[in-house]
Amino acid sequence: MALARWQPLREVDPVWRNIEQLLEAPSLLRWPGRWDGGGDPPALDMYETAEQVVIQVFLPGVRPEDIAVALEQHTVIIEGEAQRNRHLSQEHRRRERRPGKFIRRVTAPAYADMDHAEARFENGVLTIMLPKQAQATPRTLPLQA
Repeated sequence: MALARWQPLREVDPVWRNIEQLLEAPSLLRWPGRWDGGGDPPALDMYETAEQVVIQVFLPGVRPEDIAVALEQHTVIIEGEAQRNRHLSQEHRRRERRPGKFIRRVTAPAYADMDHAEARFENGVLTIMLPKQAQATPRTLPLQA
């Protein structure tokens, strides 16, 4: 039987990944007072293509002028406000979406080119496109004696 060197940080790494996933879960972000005005954090998807990282934020009923997108280092910050539906009476049969201010912070990968980011808003979906930077290719250096 071969002996293996114990690496305690290798055992802790999955625990940290689980904690990060729990903190990103929208249900944990709905604590009272967590968001200004009590609005729900918007749902989002983030995926990659060969050329870019794409973040889609689902904002039904939110007007483009009520949304602000900011970039800080490798963090995308989406702020906005969902307005109250004025056509509904005060006696709701069901109300699952709360109006109010919201904010979402998304960490982009280190290879995302934040300087050339683009955003568009169409049919209640905010799409943020972050092009990928050219990856550094490894090369060998000749040794001089």
